[in-house]
Amino acid sequence: MTAMETRNPHELDRHDAHQEIYGDEDLPQDFVESVAQEQQTPIVVNEEDTIIDGYRRVQAAIQNDIEEVFVRVRPFDSVDEEKEAMIHSNKHRVKTFSQKMSEAMALMEIEQKKAKERQGSRNDLSQKFARSELGSANEKVAKTFDWSSTKFDQARKVWEAAQESQKMQRQVEKIDAGQQSVHGAFKVFKRWDKTQDLEADIEWDQIEAAGGAKSIRNREDAFETLQEKIADSDGWRDCLDTLREGHSEMWSDPSEGTLSAYLYMTEENDLIDLSSTGSRKPDSRVDKHPGENELWAMYWEDEMTLLEIALTVGVHRELIRQWFYEEDIPLRKQALDGRVQRQVD
Repeated sequence: MTAMETRNPHELDRHDAHQEIYGDEDLPQDFVESVAQEQQTPIVVNEEDTIIDGYRRVQAAIQNDIEEVFVRVRPFDSVDEEKEAMIHSNKHRVKTFSQKMSEAMALMEIEQKKAKERQGSRNDLSQKFARSELGSANEKVAKTFDWSSTKFDQARKVWEAAQESQKMQRQVEKIDAGQQSVHGAFKVFKRWDKTQDLEADIEWDQIEAAGGAKSIRNREDAFETLQEKIADSDGWRDCLDTLREGHSEMWSDPSEGTLSAYLYMTEENDLIDLSSTGSRKPDSRVDKHPGENELWAMYWEDEMTLLEIALTVGVHRELIRQWFYEEDIPLRKQALDGRVQRQVD
């Protein structure tokens, strides 16, 4: 083990790979304070004083105006070796899904290089051997994160799809925020992957850009503005009157479809309860929601129209459209009106 030395933290450089993998982070205040009290472990640097392990501690030292930190200088044979050491030194850190996947993809790249080196110049190795090498790399990287090979494979497919799809990027953001699981995002990926072979699927990002979601966005804006008034309403009819009047003042007289969607939104936000049985009360729209998977299957696998789905479920067509928007299920081009179709083209 190399002897311990000291360095001015301002003179230590961040590794390019650290920026690529972990990005910019705000340090927790308790972490900064702990470094002010005692530097727990030395910073590991390479022979050029580039940080391999301890970048956050260096930043905390700078914030605390600490003039010297303990370091250990460690020689490395390659940049890949430095990357591996950096990633393994951060194994027990709390990280986002995005950071873990950036680590995983860096490790996969390194493992694939090693596999090619093991193969050397031989060109007589079978595809079976190549697949075996890839499988071994997958298992090794998955083990680094205490993931099964299956979970890593799902995570990798979600991550790679997110590099080309805004829809899948939103799934990554949800995982980062703790609002989605890897398995849940993988289900979304499978549906998204199927649409890549469809000739006429139009994503909602395109529909919105063409002005095809204006009525839905207007409805959401009105609902957000009127929520306090809705909460003070006396029953579902009074609630609906409040929304009708508010929508008319902001936009125009609402259609029956818009009112049906409003009724669902008030119930979904626990402002009214239509789930209990009783006379003189409309059926629960929340209970009628078939779920994202079933909506996707009816539309894309059974090739039903929005109207046919509405008739099957027993709600207005506009509410089906609202559900497709919320679940981010793409539409066929013919489901859009002529003006939006031309804009999409």
